[in-house]
Amino acid sequence: MISSISQASTPSTTTLRKSGSSTAITVEQITEAQAHGGATFEDPALGSATIVDLSKVPKPIEQFSELRRAQNTEAGRSMETIKNELGKIESMIAKRRPEIAGKWDFQLVDGKLKVTGLNAGDAKWLESKLNANTSLKAAAEAFVATALENLQASSSNPPRKDLNLVTRKMENYTFYDVKDQLAEKLSFKALLTQSDQVFDSNKISMEAHDRGMSGLAVVANMLTPSNRTIEGRPGPFYTPTYDPLQS
Repeated sequence: MISSISQASTPSTTTLRKSGSSTAITVEQITEAQAHGGATFEDPALGSATIVDLSKVPKPIEQFSELRRAQNTEAGRSMETIKNELGKIESMIAKRRPEIAGKWDFQLVDGKLKVTGLNAGDAKWLESKLNANTSLKAAAEAFVATALENLQASSSNPPRKDLNLVTRKMENYTFYDVKDQLAEKLSFKALLTQSDQVFDSNKISMEAHDRGMSGLAVVANMLTPSNRTIEGRPGPFYTPTYDPLQS
């Protein structure tokens, strides 16, 4: 039985005192223990499960929250860039092609920005302008990449229940083939409009985190949930102490 756990003399170890002897547990071992869900770590040298004090390192649920916040912020920054660049393009259209102003939207398909809502000739003209805008194209790609990280179910991003800001309900986030779905369903001007409606942002000032959180909720509401079984070991945030599907 372990009588106590104390901080070692160097920041890279935590010392376990067991029956009068000391066994050093490295940061790498603590990190691995944390990645496997927290309080226990099988240490072959001791021949049994070792209790590891994780009070000084982030808990899985805290890591999960930090990851989601970072994704929301990144998505919001991408959306803000898209909004700013669209403002420039729409000003150009109002001067040069006012007859198509407000009648179009665009998607990201096979790495290219594709215009919807216009005839073939007008769409081709506008697509050349959109794809030449490297800031707009990069922001669209970055938003989709963040949406994939946040929504695509995998062994490191298990299915979960989450509050969807569009429906205002806890929804099953069990999404596969997200990239293919977004190529058909995600139109960026509509995304900006719908995400603004989530927080009624005409009346409030939205930070990047809030804008991204609402945008990702809009995207989640576009996707079709699946009951497919996830392959492989659950990731570090799917633990006995934080089971998203049971919450």
